[in-house]
Amino acid sequence: MAREPTQSDIDLAQALLTAKRPEDQIIATLVYRGLERPAAESILDECLGRKPSHDRQQRTVPPNSGPGFTMSNAGPALATLSLVLGVLCLLGLARPIFLLLGIPAVVCAHVGSYRIRKWDVHRTGLMVARVGLVCGYVSVGVLLCAAGIAYLDATEVRRIAQMHQCQQNLQEIDKAKMLWGLEKRKRETDTPTPEDLREYLKKGFPSCPGGGVYTINSLGHEPTCSVKGHGEYAQIPLPKLPPH
Repeated sequence: MAREPTQSDIDLAQALLTAKRPEDQIIATLVYRGLERPAAESILDECLGRKPSHDRQQRTVPPNSGPGFTMSNAGPALATLSLVLGVLCLLGLARPIFLLLGIPAVVCAHVGSYRIRKWDVHRTGLMVARVGLVCGYVSVGVLLCAAGIAYLDATEVRRIAQMHQCQQNLQEIDKAKMLWGLEKRKRETDTPTPEDLREYLKKGFPSCPGGGVYTINSLGHEPTCSVKGHGEYAQIPLPKLPPH
């Protein structure tokens, strides 16, 4: 008595149509009858009188395989996990901490897709893995952009802080020059040394936080820094020094 075609019959027909070699058609038929793909490949090798390849020997007995574990159902499971993680990544728009789930989502999607293509004739869960992969890569991209913006902001804040600190150091040097000139009765063309100014500086001669080099200059000119932009500060007016 004839029966209605089932989904398994349709899957078998699609597998036979996509098979490029007769061996693939035989393997698809054996898998349709309930055998695992490694077992079907072993039967085919035995019928053809050839030894199984090293790759097939490794796939026949997967390491750390537990009860009910098969290579064919590991791929769809990883694909589903990647989709779940990918959906959670979309919540990163409201909670940025979820963006970190994009990394395991991408890993699970790649591993799941590889196992599905290699072990599952019916390609079950391949589209799910692709959706999870897209969501994971989107979240990773957003995370990298956010990290780049944060790094640039932190670099700019640090640069501004160094500039302000350098300006304060230059003002202290300028004050010390003024005191040194008044006390030593120096001319405007005289230039003190760092040792001359140490007694007028509470914390000793300062250094530029940005790695620049200070030039004290003469009493008639303000001190400068070798780093561009650090020497722009509110100049302290120097009093007219009396002649000798």
